[in-house]
Amino acid sequence: MTKDNISPIQMPVHRVPVAKREEEKVALDRYKQEGIIRKVEESTPWCSNELIKETPKKFRICIDPSQTINKAILRPIDQMLTLNEQLHKLCNAKCFTMLDVRDGFLHVPLDEESLHMTTMHTTYGRYRWLGLPFGITSAPEEFQKRLIIALEGSEGVICIADDILVFGEGDDYKQAEKDHDRHLIALMERCIQQNIKLNAGKLQFKLKEVKFMGNIITSEGMKADPGKVSGIIQMPTPRNKAAVLRFIGMVNYLSPFCEHLSATIQPLRNLTQNGVPFNWSQAQDDAFTKAKELISKSPTLAYYNLSKPVVIQADASDEGLGGALLQPDEQGRLKPVAFTSCSMSSTEQRYSQIEKECLAICHSFNKFDQWLYGKKDIEVYTDHQPLETILRKPLNKALARLQKMMMKLQRYSFNVTYKKGKSMYLADTLSRATLPDPVRAEVTGFEVFRIELAHQVNERNASLTKTTEGKLQVEIKRDPILSQLYSMIIKGWPNERQKVAKELQQYWNYRDELTIQNDIIYKCHQILIPESMQADMLSKIHVNHLGVESNIRMAREVLFWPGMRKAIQNKCTTCGFCAQYGQTLTKEPMKLIPLPSLPWEIISQDLFTLEQRSYLVTMCHFPDWVEVDELMDNLSTTIVNKTKVHFARFGIPRVCHTDNGPQFVGKAYKEFAKEYDFNHTSSSPYHPQGNGRAEKVKLVKNMMKKSDNFQAALLNYRNTPQRGHSYSTAQRMLCHHTRTKLPTSNKVLVPRMINRTTIQEELDHKRSTSKTYYDRAVGPQHNTLRPGQYAYARPPPQQCGKPWIYGQITREEPSRSYTLKTPNRMIRRNRVHIIPATPPPPDSGPTSHKRASSTDVEAIPIILPSRPPKKEITVTNDGQEPSTPI
Repeated sequence: MTKDNISPIQMPVHRVPVAKREEEKVALDRYKQEGIIRKVEESTPWCSNELIKETPKKFRICIDPSQTINKAILRPIDQMLTLNEQLHKLCNAKCFTMLDVRDGFLHVPLDEESLHMTTMHTTYGRYRWLGLPFGITSAPEEFQKRLIIALEGSEGVICIADDILVFGEGDDYKQAEKDHDRHLIALMERCIQQNIKLNAGKLQFKLKEVKFMGNIITSEGMKADPGKVSGIIQMPTPRNKAAVLRFIGMVNYLSPFCEHLSATIQPLRNLTQNGVPFNWSQAQDDAFTKAKELISKSPTLAYYNLSKPVVIQADASDEGLGGALLQPDEQGRLKPVAFTSCSMSSTEQRYSQIEKECLAICHSFNKFDQWLYGKKDIEVYTDHQPLETILRKPLNKALARLQKMMMKLQRYSFNVTYKKGKSMYLADTLSRATLPDPVRAEVTGFEVFRIELAHQVNERNASLTKTTEGKLQVEIKRDPILSQLYSMIIKGWPNERQKVAKELQQYWNYRDELTIQNDIIYKCHQILIPESMQADMLSKIHVNHLGVESNIRMAREVLFWPGMRKAIQNKCTTCGFCAQYGQTLTKEPMKLIPLPSLPWEIISQDLFTLEQRSYLVTMCHFPDWVEVDELMDNLSTTIVNKTKVHFARFGIPRVCHTDNGPQFVGKAYKEFAKEYDFNHTSSSPYHPQGNGRAEKVKLVKNMMKKSDNFQAALLNYRNTPQRGHSYSTAQRMLCHHTRTKLPTSNKVLVPRMINRTTIQEELDHKRSTSKTYYDRAVGPQHNTLRPGQYAYARPPPQQCGKPWIYGQITREEPSRSYTLKTPNRMIRRNRVHIIPATPPPPDSGPTSHKRASSTDVEAIPIILPSRPPKKEITVTNDGQEPSTPI
């Protein structure tokens, strides 16, 4: 096919020297006699010059289409066969014959239109080619396509360009020879049918090794052409950059065979860089000599076998990547099939070691893609143990740069196994014997991959201002620990923690997550902050004064350094502004009171109001027995009188627990407790959770709201076994059921023995279960406060939003509470309502302690809020604090 916009071109005649005209005449007559060309008499729109190629044995004429028809031809986009694609067919071959198609392109006939386009000038007139002449742009693709079609279905045959390889397979040479002869005879018959002419002068017949496509094919595998190896060994010392590039190009051509290229080839590459003057020193001379020596010892590469498993060895050095594809032989020994190596860019050389190792695996898979894609039994060996774990993690758990690499590897099915470095000598040597970037450039997808990574690095650093980015880079280099860490990330971590410097061991657990981008150290997406910048970061973190946990959660999204949590806690606990407007600390674990062994041994009381009426609730802790009294008023004497009635019915308890309401802490109730000889305990002010049993008031209020006959509802409640209990409340309290409105047998009403052990076990199990669920939401334990220590206490509810009260701890009370001396009075607070503070200045007392500013580095802790308090009290007493309701 030709391009529509190209007009026919006629070239002026090119004169052939007189001395060569006789040989030209002989060649033209021979071509004409063989039907290759034909004389042209009529005028033609296209006319090219002839091109003469002369060798000692042959005088050849062809067309020079470079300035004429090649400009008009549309070259077909056909995939040309390569040797690597065909080598797997030879894995069991032992006998070979190599054939060459004589004048291969001329086998392709031309149509009438194309015939006119091939007209050329000669000394003896114009001639046109009857077959496809050499030099035409589309000639290789057209010939290859037609030759493959002509030989399609032939067994034991590989054809690439105009070379045909015939081979025979078998367990021994005799079997392979028979197989070879059968294939060769079938090929000859096919060539006769298709009128394919072969070159007898290039025949290599029934040999154990033949030269095919520039390499030596043997029964053991493929070897480098000794002629090319000899050519490299005999190359003179380069005298300029061009000579160095030629030498590197030859090394690059033979790289598939070179498993021991030396790292000293790097000095040669350095000479080829732009702006570097040519200066051949001893380092370059040593590299040149060593490279020749290693190429001369290139091994035989085994043929790829589709039925055998594949092992990939991949390794990375400081400057290069290396990989080897291996397969086991009949004895199970791994034999090399192919090698690859390439140098890394300056950016890639700054990757962390784990990223370099993963990059080496990516490079190997890209290089060997034609053999690996779609294969299931692939084992990858790496000498970097953390990579074995990382590549098995979910994609979102890996570092950002590793995620990109892992996405590239997702199209393959493989397993990664750690191997010690001494067993990875092939990949290790190749990574240190890197070749120029042209090797890398063969993999187009890999270049796109590198561009994506570069974009990702820029995108990650886009949120950093140049000032902050520059400061981080400078401070990381100045920091004595982080500078060591930087080098460790680049060079790789040892396999044992004991081999790491003591100051770097704190980073051991994060070693798989550390990476370097633009000279900044990251832990995943978190920036590692040098010690010199941590104070500034803490101030920025705590600018919102939201408390420890909020600040920690925010900081962990973007920042990291060892001990960051503790530093943030200290920053928050030394913030005076947070202290005066402090919030309630996290709740503490449930505190269980001693389990009662008898009914009415421990009781609780509380007050509630419903529909403008006041009630007193009295509950026994052992059977959950509830008594409810309506009160005419909330005076202590009224409560005492109602309580005396219950004592007259059930007896005097040993302990009565209440909240800190004025009715319970007044003089009348105190005298009542003293007169009746029971221990009165109370919960902390503003901490209603302390009176846990009396909180059953919610149950009583619900019954009152829902029932028209509350006393009947209460009667039914007492006769109902609660979940987790074998006995009802009445049975546990009275040892028998009480008669209700329901029809009841007398046997049920008869008192009977109650197993107290069972009741206690059920109570203990229920309390333990409640404590387990309650403690799940409990934060860290609060430190015990000491007498003399200064602190802030939560203000009363009516002063909500005002600064906390500054005072001094005077003593520790039961029930996790403390007494504080404030400028106006003595107050008692639960530990969750107290925040430690710094002492006042030496020349002032507690009353002159001023509010700390938001930038102060001294003052006190703040954690999380709790529910609002209830009542205020300034009196303390002894006793144990019950838990929440069971």
